[in-house]
Amino acid sequence: MAEITEKLGPHGFIRIHRSALVNATFVDTIQTDPNGDYVLLTKTGKRYHVTRTYRDNLRKLAQFWIGSETFDSD
Repeated sequence: MAEITEKLGPHGFIRIHRSALVNATFVDTIQTDPNGDYVLLTKTGKRYHVTRTYRDNLRKLAQFWIGSETFDSD
């Protein structure tokens, strides 16, 4: 999976789980759930829970979008 992530990273894919990559152009929102875990919502309506290991990838995506490391807390 690491090799695939490395190859697809420059094309806008981010790793959110040890077995999941998503295309950043399809990400709609990043939220926190009541437990403090992060949830990624896609434009197609799919929800993905992001593991702690890959939270930094979401921070990079948020920073790219809005120039900040903060997330929506809905």
